[in-house]
Amino acid sequence: MARAAKKKLSRKTPTRKSSPRSNKPQIQIASATCACAQNKQERFQAYALLCARIVLGLFILIDGAYKVLNLDAPGTILNGLGYGWVVPIIGAAEVIMGALLILGMGTRWASSCIAGFLILICIDIVLQSGQSLGFVSIALPLLGVTTAFVLLASGPGARALDYPPNN
Repeated sequence: MARAAKKKLSRKTPTRKSSPRSNKPQIQIASATCACAQNKQERFQAYALLCARIVLGLFILIDGAYKVLNLDAPGTILNGLGYGWVVPIIGAAEVIMGALLILGMGTRWASSCIAGFLILICIDIVLQSGQSLGFVSIALPLLGVTTAFVLLASGPGARALDYPPNN
């Protein structure tokens, strides 16, 4: 009889697990709340990556269009070395990669090429300016390199044409 009474008593008394850091009982969060918060975070990340792709893609596309159309005399070092014919080819490649980045197709490939282009632009700025390197002159290409590395590491995001669908 004593065993049966003990079993009944243990069934009626709720047991609470306390947190290892405090004596307060653990509170369980409903899975619907967690799923909602996770969906908000995924949506925010998708739109943040979309904005990064569009801004960097437009920056590169416009820069490439200037080179193709020979506006603002781009590529002064290449022109000085006798390789001025390369500038429109580089411009066409930048236009293509900027468009791919905006659409979200081949994002990692395009962002790695864009990072390479922008690193070369930073080197070009340093070589042209010599000792008087101003932060303003190199800030925009460095910001583009950083954005390209973020897109390279994170991928296109959910709002891209080549985003893999969930199975």
